[in-house]
Amino acid sequence: MFAGWMANYIFFLLSFRSMAIGLVVNHEQNFITIVGLILRRMKWHILFFFILGPLNIPSDASITPNDHRNLFLFFFVYYVFLILFIPMLLRFKTRFSLIFCIMPSLFLLFLLSDGVTTKAGQWNRSGTDPEIKIRSFRHKIFLDWHSICDGIFGNVENNFFGLIGKRIDGFY
Repeated sequence: MFAGWMANYIFFLLSFRSMAIGLVVNHEQNFITIVGLILRRMKWHILFFFILGPLNIPSDASITPNDHRNLFLFFFVYYVFLILFIPMLLRFKTRFSLIFCIMPSLFLLFLLSDGVTTKAGQWNRSGTDPEIKIRSFRHKIFLDWHSICDGIFGNVENNFFGLIGKRIDGFY
């Protein structure tokens, strides 16, 4: 399940860039119009991202590092960056827009190559919390991301979807 979950994120990462940069854009169109064109073109990818992304979040309740939730939030922030960055490239039509379009993805893949979770490489079938070992500065970046998210959002509770329902009901 984890492999399919990560494949969803990587697929969205690669397909977004290729579909967005292929848009034919008039340079007189404003930035918001270009963002709208990209969002319309990517609507099914975005839908599947929001459906498949949170599926594993409830499994974070059994082992304390909330990897699934924190990575979902990380990729959400990254995709928002792409949704704003690529239209900027299309709007200003830089000479090297394809290269600039690929650079954030290459940087992300470089970061991903050393493990993105606190549980990376550790089996957690026993229900015990993993031992956190920092392997490199790339792994430390993701560990810092996890600590920021855990500090803001706290731990995932056992009844995650029920908690979300209560919070939504609180708004009405």
